[in-house]
Amino acid sequence: MEIKAYKHEETGQIFESLKDFKKAQLQYTKKQQAILNKEKEDKAWSELINRPRLEATGILDFIARYVSLYNEHHKQFGLSLVNVELQKCSNVKIISNSHSCPINGVTNWGDTHKDRPKGYLGVTAQLVGEMVNEQNIKGYPSIYQFIRTIREDKRYDICSSVPGLNTGSGNGPAGRGRFNYGVRFFLDDFPHFKDKLEEVKKAEEELEPLKLQLSLLETQEKEILATKVKQDPLIDLYNTTITSIDQQYRDTLQELTNEKNKFLLDIANRKNILKEETRKEINFPEDLEKTVSNLIIKSNYNNII
Repeated sequence: MEIKAYKHEETGQIFESLKDFKKAQLQYTKKQQAILNKEKEDKAWSELINRPRLEATGILDFIARYVSLYNEHHKQFGLSLVNVELQKCSNVKIISNSHSCPINGVTNWGDTHKDRPKGYLGVTAQLVGEMVNEQNIKGYPSIYQFIRTIREDKRYDICSSVPGLNTGSGNGPAGRGRFNYGVRFFLDDFPHFKDKLEEVKKAEEELEPLKLQLSLLETQEKEILATKVKQDPLIDLYNTTITSIDQQYRDTLQELTNEKNKFLLDIANRKNILKEETRKEINFPEDLEKTVSNLIIKSNYNNII
C-alpha cells in the first residue's frame, strides 16, 4: 500500500492530506507577507521620524521640521503645536549623558562607569509652546505625551521615539495649554552638525599655530616700536610742543586745543609710519591678522547651531 504525504519545505511539517498542506502553505504565506509588511512599515516609520534630524541644518531648523512633521500627521485628529520656541539655549558644550545620550552613544548615570564618557558635545535648552486640541481628546496630550503620533490605533511618544529630541524634565497640560520641557541635543545625532563640527575642528587646528605666530610677531613689533617711538626726534618735538601748549592752555583755550589735537594726529600718523616700517623689518605677513580673525570666527562651536 502506497502512503502519500506532503512536506512543507519552509517549515519541515508533514501533512497526510493535500488539503491540510495547502491550508498550511497559505497560512505560512500570509504570515510571511505580514512580516514583510511589518518590516516595510517599520522602515517607513524610521525614515519618517529620522527625517527632521537628518535634514536639519541647525537646532532651530530641527525644531521647525519637527513641529511641521507633528502637525502634518496630527491634523486629522485636530491636534497641533503652535508658538513653539527654544528658550535658554546654551552654547555648544559637553553635556551630561546621565539620562540620555546620542543614538550611537552610551549613558553614564552618576559617572558610575569609568570606562564610559562623562558626556557628549551638545546643547541644552527649554522647549516651550502650546498644544491646540480642537477635538478635545481627553487625556491627550498629557505629561510626556504632548508630542505623539498615532499609527494603527497605537500611540507613540515622540519625545522618546524621535531621534535627536531628548527630554529631561517638564510638563504639558492635557487639552489646550502651554508646555515647557528641558531638552538636550547631541551634535553626533545630526549629520549636518557633524559636518560643521569637522569644519570647526579644522579651523581650530589651523588657528593655533597662526595665533602663536601672530602673538610672537606682535610682541616683537611692540618692543621695537616702543624703542623707536621713544627715540624718534619728531615725536619728541611734538611732545615738547604739547607740553608748551599745555602751559598756555588757560589763556588761549580753543585755539591751542585745536593746535594740540593737530599734533596728536601727527603723532598718531607718525606712529603708523613707524609701525609699517617695523612690520617690513620683521616680515609681518599682510593677511595674517585677517586670517586669524576669520579662523576665530570659524572655530566658534556656536556657529553649528
